[in-house]
Amino acid sequence: MHRRVYQLGYTARGLTQMRISVDLTIDDRFRPFQALEDGTYIFFIPVLLLRKWPPLLSLDLRDEAGRSLPLLTSDKNREVDASVLEALPPPGLLKETAGPTLHQIAVTDKQGASGQVEALGTVIENAARDLPPDERHRWRQTLLVASSLASNSLLWARLQGEFGKRTIVKIAFQDETKRELIVGRRILTSLSWAPKRVIVPFPNAGEGNSLHIQVDPPPELRIHRARLQLVDPLEPPATPLGKPKRSKRRRELWWTFKNTVKWRFGRNLRSGPAPSSVEPTLLPEEVRPSSGEPYSWETDDRAYLYVSGERKQAAVAEIDLAVDERIHLKSSAVATSGAIMFLLTFATVLAAGMTKHVEASTTLFLLVPALLGYLVIRPGEHPLLREHLAGIRVLLLAAGALPVVAAAILLSFSDPTGPDVRWWWFGLAVTSLLITGALVLSLLLPPIKEPFRPQEHADN
Repeated sequence: MHRRVYQLGYTARGLTQMRISVDLTIDDRFRPFQALEDGTYIFFIPVLLLRKWPPLLSLDLRDEAGRSLPLLTSDKNREVDASVLEALPPPGLLKETAGPTLHQIAVTDKQGASGQVEALGTVIENAARDLPPDERHRWRQTLLVASSLASNSLLWARLQGEFGKRTIVKIAFQDETKRELIVGRRILTSLSWAPKRVIVPFPNAGEGNSLHIQVDPPPELRIHRARLQLVDPLEPPATPLGKPKRSKRRRELWWTFKNTVKWRFGRNLRSGPAPSSVEPTLLPEEVRPSSGEPYSWETDDRAYLYVSGERKQAAVAEIDLAVDERIHLKSSAVATSGAIMFLLTFATVLAAGMTKHVEASTTLFLLVPALLGYLVIRPGEHPLLREHLAGIRVLLLAAGALPVVAAAILLSFSDPTGPDVRWWWFGLAVTSLLITGALVLSLLLPPIKEPFRPQEHADN
């Protein structure tokens, strides 16, 4: 296995589109499935690990020339997985005892196989104390593969070729885009206060000489930040660092807010490119990351993640997506909410006079919400973009509802006077002020991606 190249994109329906290219050479250690008359062979090569359920959408398997490769049925694929799993452990009494369990782990569903893996792990750990170190290592490797096959299956590619010839296998499929699990972050994302974070695991990151990942964002979204973290499933998670001191945290927040405002001003309001929006420069050869260290490089419309050399077995890519093309929607929302705030403040101050003209005041209040339709309704948006603007539109609808509430309060009195409605309208004006402040933050955030470095920004 020389390298794996992943290209991650998104469909118009909001699904994740994954295209994978596996570059490999079949050496003489691999057993052919069938010999052909022209001197070539038929091989079945395990190229990818795919989950058992739910199935992936639009799964496609092709060779380097673009010819479609046949796929095994799910049942046959699991039978092959079971045969491979049963052949992994060293011979002996323990293998004869564990053989049926290994077979069932590969062919049954995730729920049934998970319990069998736990029981098998207990048996192996108890018996491993009396085994030689080499056999103990093989059994632990077998248990690791069994735990993977409990919820996944190997994708076997049927290739025609010869020993020593380099070939490429191309896999493509669609999958549901995982939603953010933390409710608080989902709310921040919908308000555009934080980027939308997409987490993509790569269980085969340790195979081959290098791993390449390219990420293309959906339309009207941009890459805010992309990172690659290497993990080892056999190692315990790292101990989290302690919380920073309050004074340091205040300096971080102030630095982030100040530079974010400067960046937004330069990007959206000023003529010419902003300092932070200039295309990044590729690292020169002399400062490239060492072997096994991940490397990331991103522009607004593409991210590139890379790692080579000796490295951990798996990796997790963390991609942050932010809105870039809807600055006019955000600025219009701020202007509209500000106008509503001014209207309600004006009504509060002049409540005595407005209550003398109930019909005119009611017409004025009800005129404002009718003007919000062009901001709230936008058909044909990408689902990920719609999620990123949902909170802004909810705030805008709430701001538009405040004049309607003000009109309802005015009409609820048979003979309204200024003191009757002033405090009600004052509460609505304060609410509109809070909504306008939240929309201003949506215009400025998310913060710039450069991390806080006190030694570099001590004078700022």
